[in-house]
Amino acid sequence: MVSEINTFDFSSLYISLPLYLVKNKLIGLIEKTFAREKTTFIVVSRYKAFFSNSKFNNCLYWSCEDVCDILCFLLDNCLIKFGKYIYKQVTGIPMGANYAPLVADLFLYCYESEFMKNLSKSNDLNLIEKFNTSYRYLDDLCSLDNSFFHTYIKTIYPKELILL
Repeated sequence: MVSEINTFDFSSLYISLPLYLVKNKLIGLIEKTFAREKTTFIVVSRYKAFFSNSKFNNCLYWSCEDVCDILCFLLDNCLIKFGKYIYKQVTGIPMGANYAPLVADLFLYCYESEFMKNLSKSNDLNLIEKFNTSYRYLDDLCSLDNSFFHTYIKTIYPKELILL
């Protein structure tokens, strides 16, 4: 039975994401994923996507470097038109971009995963159990029966992100 529920919201998550941190974290995640799969390409057909060491007809395929380059291109080339002027977004990602929710979600996952790995090294089973009842959907957090959550927020997420 749950006795304590705490909810949090990241204030201005998308527009607050520091691009250099997003690139650093997501490139690391992409590289780890390719290394874990021990493959050269991610292959995309009309019906599915999969990792492979081979190229296939009628498919698109990208190496780890290609995926990282595409990510950096998306993040570095966000242009916004306002009236007759065009501006380049230099901090954060646009909320309306198709890739924005996935990028934000993976970015936060990288920090949460790193935090949980560090907790597991400490062997503090009580604390690990408490954080296993904390959940996030995009920029909203819910923590059940975890009186420690407030104490560790600044340890989990980068200082540029503000939780309300």
